[in-house]
Amino acid sequence: MPTLRIWLFGDLRFSYGDTPVTSAYSARRQALLAFLLLHRDVPLARQQLAFTLFPDAPEPVARRALTDALYRLRRDLGAAAAWVQPDAELVRIVHECLWVDVEEFCHCASSPRSADWQRALDLYSGDLLQYLDAEWLLAPRARLREQFLVTHERLYRALMADCRWADALACAHRWTLADPLCEEAHRAAMQLCARLGRPAAALEQYDRLTRTLNDELNVLPLPETRAMAAAIRHEYDTAADKSIKPFVGRRRERAQLIQQADHAQAGRGGIMLVEGEPGIGKTRLLEEFAQGAQWRGLTVVWGRARQLSATRPCSPVDQALSNALTGPRADQVRARVEPPVAQAAAYLAPRLQTDAAMPLTDSPPDLPLAAAAILRALAQITPHVLLSF
Repeated sequence: MPTLRIWLFGDLRFSYGDTPVTSAYSARRQALLAFLLLHRDVPLARQQLAFTLFPDAPEPVARRALTDALYRLRRDLGAAAAWVQPDAELVRIVHECLWVDVEEFCHCASSPRSADWQRALDLYSGDLLQYLDAEWLLAPRARLREQFLVTHERLYRALMADCRWADALACAHRWTLADPLCEEAHRAAMQLCARLGRPAAALEQYDRLTRTLNDELNVLPLPETRAMAAAIRHEYDTAADKSIKPFVGRRRERAQLIQQADHAQAGRGGIMLVEGEPGIGKTRLLEEFAQGAQWRGLTVVWGRARQLSATRPCSPVDQALSNALTGPRADQVRARVEPPVAQAAAYLAPRLQTDAAMPLTDSPPDLPLAAAAILRALAQITPHVLLSF
C-alpha cells in the first residue's frame, strides 16, 4: 500500500506514494484534516468535530457544515479518500501507511539522540498550519513551537559538549531566527563567534539583539548579555589597538584556565590553583581569564580576602558564593536543594537562610556537603566560575 505523506508545518501539502496530491483546500477543509490527523489515535464523534470546527454555529448548521466538509475533503483526496471513514456518529482515520510530519517531529524531538533533534528542527518548516485562523489550533500550535525552541537549546548544548563549535554556531544562529527575543540564544551565538575568532560578528549579533529589544519591547539587554558584549569588545579593542599594553608572559597558564572553563561549560567542572610570589601577575592572569570566560557564556564571580583584617574561616569562598547568589539566584538555588541543606549553606551565604528564627552556627558539621550541593545547583542553572583569592 502506498504511503500517504502529509505535511502540516507551514503550508498544507501531501502526497500519495510518489504522486503529489494537489488541490486548493479551503480553510474549513484544512482545519478538518488537521484535527483528524492530530487526534487519529481514537475515533472522533461528529458532534465533537462540529462544535470544535464551527463553534459559533447552531448544532444543526454545524453538523451540516461538517458533513459538507467531509464530503469535499474525501473528494479532494481522490485515491487516498478511503483513509477517512465517516459513519453516522463517528469519523475514523484508517491507514496503516500514513506519515505525518508533526508525528515525526514529536518522535524525533523526544529522542535521546542529537541526530534526531536535528531531524526534528529540519521538519519544522513553519508553525502548525501557520496561515490558518482557527481557535482550536492555538494550543497545539503553541505547544509545538515551544518544543521547537527547546529542541534548539538541547541540540546547541549537545554540540557544545562535543566541542563541535561550527555546528553549534549554526544551531545558535537558527535559534536566534526562531526566537529573536531570546537573549540566551543571542549569547550563544556571540560567544561562539568570539571563540571562532570572529569578535566583530559577535558584536554585530549583540547590536542586532539590542535593536530588536528596543524596537519590540523598548528595553535593554540583560546585564549578563551586556557584560559578555563588553568582554568581547575589550578583547577586540585590545587586539586592534597597539597602544594598549598587551598581556604577555602567562599565555600558557591562561590557555590552561580557559580549557578548564570549556570543560565546565560542557558539564565537567573542576578546581585549579594559581600560586606564586607577590607581584608576578596572578591577579592580572585571573582578570584576563575572567574576561575570556565571560564571553564564553560563563558567569564569573569573585571572592577576595583582605590582609590584616578580621575574616571568617571560609573567606573568600563565602564572598564568592554570596556574589553568585544575588538577585533571584538565591531563590532558584533554594528550589533545587532541601531546606536543611540551604540552612547549613547559609553559614557561607546568608541569602540561603530558610528559617530566620534559627541562628547560624559557627561551623555546621555538614558544611562541605552543603557547599557542594549549592555548587551543583548553581551549575544546573548556568556554568559558573568562582575566583577566590
